[in-house]
Amino acid sequence: MLANYGVFTSLGVNICVPWRCRSHVVRVIATANESPEQAASGEIAGPFVRRAPLISYERLRVCNRCNGSGEVPCAGCSGVGRLPAGGYHSRNPISAARVVGSSWTAMERTLGWRHFRVTQKKKQGKDVFVCLEATCDSNVSLWTNIKNLKDRGTWAAGWLQKTEMRALEAQAGGKECRSCKATGNVPCPLCQELAGKIIEL
Repeated sequence: MLANYGVFTSLGVNICVPWRCRSHVVRVIATANESPEQAASGEIAGPFVRRAPLISYERLRVCNRCNGSGEVPCAGCSGVGRLPAGGYHSRNPISAARVVGSSWTAMERTLGWRHFRVTQKKKQGKDVFVCLEATCDSNVSLWTNIKNLKDRGTWAAGWLQKTEMRALEAQAGGKECRSCKATGNVPCPLCQELAGKIIEL
């Protein structure tokens, strides 16, 4: 318990003062014969009291929650900074039994093309893979896990035109997250006032 206190001597009696006091020096009883030079030194002996600078035993360590950055991903938008528009679904519904013959649009140009058709499928263990063939060039094809087709940010069901793709991207973008002001991060709840540090006493 005494580790949290500083000890001062007055009239032969030890006086305990909490360490959490932020002053550099603590005056218990003012002395009448104190000079400016003595006041500036911080260590003054008078007829009633001895003053000395306080020593802080506080130690800082890096916060484990944010690794010292002072910020954590926003829970409201999963760190993206934007909220999907109402009615938007980030995953495409797919039936493995009906996937062969279905058409797809790559949201980013893939192997030089955007429009593909599923021509084959095969199962390996628990995974199902499909062969996507470019509709304008049958010599261009790729195999991919059917799970990848569920990602609406990568593939869109059907053959879309540019205007339709832009509308879909705008819908996916949604609106700015108010919780993080579209930054994707919020102050760490454990150390937000200490810039990524936590005090150990």
